[in-house]
Amino acid sequence: MKRPFALVGITYLLSLTAAVCFGAETALVLACLALFLFLLTLFSKRMTAGGALPLALLAAALAFGCFTAQARPQEAVRAALAEKDAAMTGTICELPVRNGGTYYYTVRVDNLSIPDAPSGFKIRLSSREELTDEPYTRLQGNVHFMLPSGESGFSSKSRYAGDGILLFAYLKTYEPVELLPALEHPPYYYALRLRQALQGVVKELLPEKEAGMVCALLFGDKSELSSKTEENFRQIGASHLLAVSGLHLSTIVQLFTLILSLFHIRGKKASFFSMLGVLCFMAVTCFQASVCRGGVMCLVVLAGNFLSRRADSLNSLGIAVLLLGIENAYAAADIGLLLSFSGTLGLILLCGPVRFWLDRRSPRGKRLKPLVGLVNESVSTSLAASVFTLPVVVLTFGMIALLAPVSTLLLLLPSTLLIQLAAVAALLQLLLPWTGLAAPFAMVSGWLAGYLDACSGMLGSIPYASVPFSGRLAALWVAACLALVATALLFMRKRLLLPHLACLCIILLLVSELSQLMPKTDIVRMAVLPTGDSFSVVLLRNRSAAVLGCGGYAGYAVQDYLWSQGVERVDSIQLLENSEEEYRYAAALARSYPVEALIMKTPEEPRAFIEKRIPAERYFYYDHTAESGLWSALTIQSAGGQALLSCNGVTVLVIAGSGDEEAVPASWKTCDISVLGRQLPGIESFFGILAPSVWESGQNRTASDFQAVYLKESDYIEIRFQGEHRIQIRREW
Repeated sequence: MKRPFALVGITYLLSLTAAVCFGAETALVLACLALFLFLLTLFSKRMTAGGALPLALLAAALAFGCFTAQARPQEAVRAALAEKDAAMTGTICELPVRNGGTYYYTVRVDNLSIPDAPSGFKIRLSSREELTDEPYTRLQGNVHFMLPSGESGFSSKSRYAGDGILLFAYLKTYEPVELLPALEHPPYYYALRLRQALQGVVKELLPEKEAGMVCALLFGDKSELSSKTEENFRQIGASHLLAVSGLHLSTIVQLFTLILSLFHIRGKKASFFSMLGVLCFMAVTCFQASVCRGGVMCLVVLAGNFLSRRADSLNSLGIAVLLLGIENAYAAADIGLLLSFSGTLGLILLCGPVRFWLDRRSPRGKRLKPLVGLVNESVSTSLAASVFTLPVVVLTFGMIALLAPVSTLLLLLPSTLLIQLAAVAALLQLLLPWTGLAAPFAMVSGWLAGYLDACSGMLGSIPYASVPFSGRLAALWVAACLALVATALLFMRKRLLLPHLACLCIILLLVSELSQLMPKTDIVRMAVLPTGDSFSVVLLRNRSAAVLGCGGYAGYAVQDYLWSQGVERVDSIQLLENSEEEYRYAAALARSYPVEALIMKTPEEPRAFIEKRIPAERYFYYDHTAESGLWSALTIQSAGGQALLSCNGVTVLVIAGSGDEEAVPASWKTCDISVLGRQLPGIESFFGILAPSVWESGQNRTASDFQAVYLKESDYIEIRFQGEHRIQIRREW
């Protein structure tokens, strides 16, 4: 077997990805199944020939087993502390992150006031006020623990578990918090201080907008990057450029090699110092999973040069992901790692053949050769990365970026130059601030940052730069493509099957996408979406939508859902709670779609403030109740934090978390379907949909006349009004 580490590592990562999707209990069953199949192969000479199949099955069994072994203790910690209060002593072990006026700290729990409580795990602590920016500072205070949202799959719980964070917590309001000096200053402390210093000089050298782009590309810190720019990168399929990965590591290695050559340091010495530089860069970027994958690959290659051995790219990739998976079973929940891995795999397997094909068909000539070579290299790189990252993008972002090859072609080289020039500028400004040597490098990197922002904005504004492709159909397409690839690898005898296989996958993609993009019939659909600790109701008909409620800390889910359904305009937005969260997410929605009407209870704020913040064609305010009609088939009656929908003889009562049962008109309390943000026993309905907050609080309603379902982060409830008194209810994702 030529590349055993590639087989083991890639199989291990794919198995961990499946384990993350299905959860610990299913992973244990899959581990037993893979182990059983491995034992079966030992009794068949045909299956053991070459050793590939037994080795892959053994790697899969180990991956599923390790995931279960690591996930169960974490679940025990969550079960012991969820929704409990405690006096805590902890150590801040990462730099704080600010988002929306709230500061978030990664804290290692050292001691709790709860008897026999576990310790040594990490939490994500939120605070309205900045506590400190000094890492490894200790704090003492009273906190309330909460579960991250979601269950299995790529939920918040899985993503944060990949960073070692098991629980969320917040400081008890108006209770004192004591900060104590650090007891330790490990090497990672100095890496964090270096990261702070480098980010500080970048912000000194560049304007705010350009500095945000540089910090995102160089350090993986997107906190200063505007949401619009980040959305543009996602729409054009260039999100992998904002996730520090193998591309960035290879760029940094090239920079180290160039700097060392200026001091006449080459050969093994250059490889050794480059390895030290890679380790420092990995620490400065906080050992993100995608950085570690690229870092391990670079270290393997540099170690091969140092030991006079040539490293194999596929084996190096396999070793990198294998080490990451063994160290942290939730590494596969990191989207940046999956994008980095799939993109690197594409460059290894596809870039060379595409480049060879282009070179054979390109014009030849001594003068054109450098330019043609550069163009062919860029095209082959962008095409290879785009093709192999497509399944990850479809499953995680629910979209197909049609301009991904073009965006990679236009942005890859400038982003590489920006990383190198910005790194030089930051180091020079940090080490030699009085010389002014950093100014020219900073100026050019600022120009490049402006170009990246403008280019991504221009490409993102092109109609159909990306198209929605999500849900079961997208998952089935990915599964079908993987099955075709596996079948071809097992049974094909000639490479001539590969072009036919690629064409078949493309045909399947086009058919699936066209079927999803086809306009829906005139049937009115209602989707109840989880938005963190609340919910939102979206009504759809053809390409139009109406939104009831934008509350919850994950209100962006509404905008993502509308985009996935191909909605072109929003006929009305109706606020249910008039909270700051609703204002913020309604404003974001109104900036993305033309809104015909905004309906809300008369606010305490001046109306001019609301109308400036949430643009719409018309505004309707009411004091007690209001009634509106949509699409000649739907009526909506509103009364503060509640609304009654009537469509084809079916009534749906919607009550937000702040809704008051006493304010609900008596005629509304008897309905066909109720959507509740909290328990209201006075409501009588045949079917109920309960918000995530009810589920998380452990409340349960089991009345004989009330069939209840709970919203989960990973899916939503859809109701189709198919005719007079006829509906269809199903769970979608």
